[in-house]
Amino acid sequence: MANEQQFKVSTTFVAVRTARDYRASVEEWVTERDSVLELGCETGTLTELLAQRAADVIAVDTSRDAVNKARLLHPDLRFEVIDAADTRAVLQLGSRFDTIYFDVAAFAGYSALLDIVALLTSYATLFTPKTIVVKSATLAKLSDQSVAWKSPPGALPRPKRVRASRGGPASASTEREAAAGTP
Repeated sequence: MANEQQFKVSTTFVAVRTARDYRASVEEWVTERDSVLELGCETGTLTELLAQRAADVIAVDTSRDAVNKARLLHPDLRFEVIDAADTRAVLQLGSRFDTIYFDVAAFAGYSALLDIVALLTSYATLFTPKTIVVKSATLAKLSDQSVAWKSPPGALPRPKRVRASRGGPASASTEREAAAGTP
């Protein structure tokens, strides 16, 4: 069950659809002072781009084979075998991260959105990065189709529906009176 505190993070979430957009986002969202965590690094293609721009990069993947290959291709970069869902293991890396890159390709389709949002919220809460860039076509599509609604200042809350004393549905005037607190 979600609570109010869960979503009080200052992290900016950036959703991208493609590997090309994921790579292109580095120039916009990573600075030379940043410490970056890459989740789902595979063989280190993005890791190399991140390392060219950031002060420090740690890249992780669940696949030992992918990490071993990444270490061979990029021996000067740090790669670890860690499941991104294991936030405790990621915390044990002992670093503070300004930016997190997260390839959630393993989470496919709309049915996985709750898992993705929960994991992103966990990372935002635990690491308080300024930005999390997430590669997910599903999340990017949802973001494109979403509008964050904020009630205008001074807007009245929607009146609660009340029942009339005889057990039938309340009239509109009864609803207004109940909302206004008048008998």
